[in-house]
This record gives sequence, structure tokens and C-alpha cells, in this order.
Amino acid sequence: MVKPYFALNQEVRIHYLVSSSDTGNTPLVYIPGMLGSAEEFFFSAFNDRECTAISLRGRGKSDSPKTGYTFNDHVADMEAVISQRQADSDSFVLMAFSRGAAYAMGFAIQRSDLLKGLIICDFPAQYPAFSTEWLQRCLANPHTNSDVVQAIFDETEEVDLWDQLKAIECPVLVIRGGKDGSFLTEADAMRYQNHLKHVEIVVFENSSHALWEPDEARFRHTIQHFLEQIDAHK
Repeated sequence: MVKPYFALNQEVRIHYLVSSSDTGNTPLVYIPGMLGSAEEFFFSAFNDRECTAISLRGRGKSDSPKTGYTFNDHVADMEAVISQRQADSDSFVLMAFSRGAAYAMGFAIQRSDLLKGLIICDFPAQYPAFSTEWLQRCLANPHTNSDVVQAIFDETEEVDLWDQLKAIECPVLVIRGGKDGSFLTEADAMRYQNHLKHVEIVVFENSSHALWEPDEARFRHTIQHFLEQIDAHK
């Protein structure tokens, strides 16, 4: 059963969903892509463990303040949820997709002590400044919160995380698409090998950025296999 909760990051309410499990397996925390929400997570695929999916500020049912959309603001949203959900003695696997992976890496660099594992889905270790083309494309979507997108665009500055990855001690799984449209190049995937201590790179040759297409079962199995390896070393 999936239950909704809110955590408070200063005055901003951050919405998250939790599925409970009594198996004792390592919990999983998920950060969606740039404008994604907690509701997008594949809860049913990982019902053998507790899963938490977070909607960062301005997404899903979380509050949408007029300002406060820097890289550090988003990382602080994660910390507010995780601090409320996990005791400091608990460890978990952190998984993130697309630009959400940059936030996840920012958290992992700061709180590596909490992580049993990290799963990076198709994104390099940097947070890019957004182009006007990205802004226009988002604003053209009728489902987009235009004020939030504009605030993200106005407040975002590029953050390079490559040299900070050495702070991450846990095993890391990096998945990238092999077709055009992938956000993680082969060269950047190799950079992960050079900057991380324990990393596995998996390439889905017939996928682009949406790694679960055209084979959702493969996507789920790859993540589940990594999680089971973490469980085995508890």
C-alpha cells in the first residue's frame, strides 16, 4: 500500500509517497526527472522493499514557491524528506532519473554515510544551465506550471559534480541509453569509471533517454539485480 506524506523544508511542503514492506530488504528512495513527480515511480516493480518517491518543489503535490529553485534548494528538499523518513542509523539505495540524478549526486556527495547504493539513470555528473529552447518547449506544454518553469530557468546555474564524486563510497549503478537522445554519452559514462570507486556501467543499446522503452522488464530487472546485490551485503 502506497501512502502520502509531507515533509517541511523551511516553509515549503514537500510531498512524497511511501510503500511499506516488512521484508527487511534495503529501502529505495527515488528522485524523478526534471519536472517529474512521485506518482511516476514503479512502486509495483519493487514491492519486496520499502520505497519512497519524492516530488521536489514545484512538482506534483509539493508546494510551488515563487522563488527558491536553485540546485541547493532541490537537494535540501531531498534532505527534508530523508531526515523525516529515515533515522540516521538507517541506510538506503538512492535512485534518480535524468536531471534528478544531479540532485541525487549532490545529496550523495554530502551524505554518503547514509547510502548503501546509488543508481544514476542516463545523466552526467553536472547540473546544466537551461537553454531558452528548453524554456520555450516547457512553456508550450499545457500541463506545465509556467511560473515554476520560469523560476527554474531564472535561478539555475551550472554545477559541475565530477571532481566531487570521490566522496561517494557506496556501489554505484549507471544506466545509459545507447541510441540518439540519450543524455549520457559514452565518454561521460567512462568518466564515471574514472571518478567513482565502485561503479557498474550498463548500456541499453536499443533505448534512448527513456530507459524503460522498449523493454520495461529489462529496466526493472537491471535495477532489481543491483538491489539484490546490496541486500546480500547487509
